[in-house]
Amino acid sequence: MFRMAKRASEGVIVEIGSYRGKSSLVMAYGTSMGKNLPVCAIEPHTDFTGERGHHFGSDDRDKFLSNVDGFPFGKNILLMNLTSDDAFEKWPKHAISLLFIDGCHKYEQVKRDFDNWSRYVIEDGYIMFHDSKSGGPKRVVDEIINGEYQGWVLEKQVKTITVLKNENSFIRHRLHEG
Repeated sequence: MFRMAKRASEGVIVEIGSYRGKSSLVMAYGTSMGKNLPVCAIEPHTDFTGERGHHFGSDDRDKFLSNVDGFPFGKNILLMNLTSDDAFEKWPKHAISLLFIDGCHKYEQVKRDFDNWSRYVIEDGYIMFHDSKSGGPKRVVDEIINGEYQGWVLEKQVKTITVLKNENSFIRHRLHEG
């Protein structure tokens, strides 16, 4: 995460599913050693139980803010206290160098996150999927790797994270056209 954020070249870094902010901080630290891009952390912090039984809620927002406030590079993290779908509806079409998908792990939501947000990932930009060895993230990554989406290539897999590189040159043109 740190190295990928350090390589991020333009626009912003977007994290879907920020929980308590630890990965947000890693990416903010990484980009502070590179282009110093903003990290948009998308996390609704509403009460719900994940598909593996873990409870998430408003207490996690307090932990997020406490974690982020304690680090100098935390000032580059912008919390969007929204669901991924709501954040996407409000997205100002900023180019994304690095997208980290770690929100809801149900297949339909992971696919929707990819379909929605990948259109803003720049050519030679990256998407990282967390927990990509099982469930919805694995299924979506497999579909991408098996060619159901053109222009995305497997960059690397490290433990439970899969990194895909965008080789879709038309995305850059679409962003610049408005």
